[in-house]
Amino acid sequence: NDNEYVLIFDDLDIGFKENNEHSIESVTNILRVAKDYNIDFFGKNDLKAKVIILLRDDIKRIIVKYNADTAKLFSSYEIPLTWYEHEKFKTNENTVGLKQLINKRIEINFQKEKIEYSKNDPWSTLIKNDYQQYNGSSFKYVIEYTFFKPRDLILFFKALPQHAFKIPLSFSDIQKLLYSYIEEQMHEVRNELSSTFTPDDITKIFIALKNLKHRQPLEMNDLLEEFIEIDLDYDPMMTLLHLFNYSLIGNIENIENGQTMIYFKHREKREEPLKINFEVNFIYHKILEVYLKKM
Repeated sequence: NDNEYVLIFDDLDIGFKENNEHSIESVTNILRVAKDYNIDFFGKNDLKAKVIILLRDDIKRIIVKYNADTAKLFSSYEIPLTWYEHEKFKTNENTVGLKQLINKRIEINFQKEKIEYSKNDPWSTLIKNDYQQYNGSSFKYVIEYTFFKPRDLILFFKALPQHAFKIPLSFSDIQKLLYSYIEEQMHEVRNELSSTFTPDDITKIFIALKNLKHRQPLEMNDLLEEFIEIDLDYDPMMTLLHLFNYSLIGNIENIENGQTMIYFKHREKREEPLKINFEVNFIYHKILEVYLKKM
């Protein structure tokens, strides 16, 4: 009776299609059933059990407008996972949740291999901190090529066993890991885009982005005209919105004193949801820049 139980549902995006009513209804019903169990059965009977459903943001954006009760399901019962911690990045990166997570994984592997390492910051033992553009922080350099998710960092180091690198890893070592990571990451991005776009449209979108990459920053009409030019089947304006929500593109604007501000969806604060601004220009995510060079 003192045991606690958690049942986790994941990978509900596999086979999910925005234009398939059965896909939307299936996931929506799972959310409803989970809510009923958590509140009416587990909660009212004081049972230490919980059903947890892991759902991507883009799937949520589709489902939330589907039925009258779906918006309430999310507003009342969801717990957003936000990994971007702007203030901690500025003051002490070792307090950032993402760095703490990857440091724990690095530490476990150092202990397993009986390698001496910095207890305060295992990352600094694994990778040289000589990235001047990023105030000497190799972590900030790597994280700029991610969408600020734990899986991104795990993917980044996935290819590490395939190389015979010496510790600490050099800048050239990091570049090799970076290229492997980008291939893996963009493969996953393409899979996520398939919830909304056909394979043919996904190919067209990346061709359009490649055609425009040397003209950045881009105006909204630059992108819309290119989408029309390549005969994209999906609505061009909605395509632009989806690319922003996936953080493949972001807004860029000039502010006072000649400074430039860049806004990406994955950097939004929990209390300040970021919306696309069609009045300012657009810029590509770094991972997209590198990916398009290799296309």
